[in-house]
Amino acid sequence: MKDIAASLGLTKSTLYLYFKTKEEVFLALYVDEFRAIFLKLDQYLANQASQGSTTLFIEQVIQCMQQHESFLKLNSILHTVLEKNIDLTTALAFKQLLQKQLLFSGALLEHYFKHFKEGQGTELLLIIHQLQIGCFHACSASSVSKLLQSQPEMQFMVLDFYTEFSKSIRLLLKGMEENN
Repeated sequence: MKDIAASLGLTKSTLYLYFKTKEEVFLALYVDEFRAIFLKLDQYLANQASQGSTTLFIEQVIQCMQQHESFLKLNSILHTVLEKNIDLTTALAFKQLLQKQLLFSGALLEHYFKHFKEGQGTELLLIIHQLQIGCFHACSASSVSKLLQSQPEMQFMVLDFYTEFSKSIRLLLKGMEENN
């Protein structure tokens, strides 16, 4: 908290007037990034008049992630770190914000992908969230793994997040379409 306060030109005690814990500070950053991503995604979805393109949707998701790379790191620690040291009131407000946004954006996705049934847009967003966390961890090699990956026989283990994430979303959408 001391370093965060100093970087903002505040005292530590002033920062504690707004946030009880450092997790609350990072949760606030997460919310800002989350809102920015969904603002762009929602604008894209709302402006599409015809049948949605899987490729264009994936490109839009990737573009949003590339413009908000700090979200990738924050999202990867959301459940294991950020939500661990917050009170019930903060957690409830956070989850309600997520729910409201996911339901709204999910409804837009149900208009974008005409084959989607009610609720599948929100389901897609929740699964994409899970895929993003998994792909991010799988593609973020430790320093030891990076040394191993520099060996020619270990090159197959070098993974690019955006490539793997795109492939995962494409497979997910294909499966959802086939099941409808």
